[in-house]
Amino acid sequence: MTQTNLSLVQADEKAYNLTLTGASDPIDITDATVKMTIKRSLSDATPTLEKTVTSHTDAVNGKTTITLTTTDTNIEVGNYYYDVQISGGSLSKTTILKGKLVITWQTTEG
Repeated sequence: MTQTNLSLVQADEKAYNLTLTGASDPIDITDATVKMTIKRSLSDATPTLEKTVTSHTDAVNGKTTITLTTTDTNIEVGNYYYDVQISGGSLSKTTILKGKLVITWQTTEG
C-alpha cells in the first residue's frame, strides 16, 4: 500500500490513472471493484464522497481510472482523508492507496 497526499482545486475535475502491480507484474483486476472514499474526519460515519469504478481502462493489465467530476469536488475547502480499496474478482479487499486530500479554494467561481 502506498501513502500519497493529494491536492486539488474546489470544483475542478480530476482523473487519477492507476496501474496495480504485484512484485513487478500487473494485477488482473477483471471483475474487481475499485472504490475511493473521502472523509472530512477519519471518525466520520458517512463519507463526504465515494467513487466506485467497475469498468476499467485495461483490467488484464491492472489499469483503471478514478474520475472526480466538478460536482464531486464542489465540497468545502479544507483537509480530508482518502483511501482507495480494491475488492472482488480474484482479489480480496485490499487498501492500495491512502493519504490526505487538500481541497483548495478557487478564485474564478468564488
